[in-house]
Amino acid sequence: MIKYIFLDMDGVCCDFIGEACRRHGRDPAEVIAGWTPGNWDVCRELGVTPREFWSPIQGDPGFWSELNPYPWFDELWSLVKSTAENVVISTSPGRCPTGHFGKATWLKDRDIHPTINGMIGRRKELMAAPGRVLIDDSDANIEKWVAHGGTGLLFPRRWNALHHVDMDDPMTWVRERLEEISRQS
Repeated sequence: MIKYIFLDMDGVCCDFIGEACRRHGRDPAEVIAGWTPGNWDVCRELGVTPREFWSPIQGDPGFWSELNPYPWFDELWSLVKSTAENVVISTSPGRCPTGHFGKATWLKDRDIHPTINGMIGRRKELMAAPGRVLIDDSDANIEKWVAHGGTGLLFPRRWNALHHVDMDDPMTWVRERLEEISRQS
């Protein structure tokens, strides 16, 4: 069994990109269909500056708490809980003063205790160590995590290096990787 799994929230558990697109008056399916594979820069994909991107998000205290979970969230949560002794949602609050509260509310609404099973902050790599796995959709977060001694599992998304994996079924990829990691533990 894996000692710790740290699970990213936005892009892995809930649909940050979809809601951000809607806040900018864009159809999420259309934006993602035209997304440049492997490009992390959501501002470039939406054709806005960072200030323009964050403006409608920062002004809405409900943005983070009302993000839709992905269809695979329940399956993913069950999988990581059955694979690790400890599971922690590790998430960045973004450039938003209400991000911490909104993310804590999102976790509470799913019966996940935000102070026991949640770490809200940007520096995920500071929690990396042997025996600790990070599941994240950011290539950069995974690289930093591995550089600090942890095991990284990149979650397949259109905006990262695994853009070629079946986006309709990322759980097969994740399940297979977690089985490999578990065998090595």
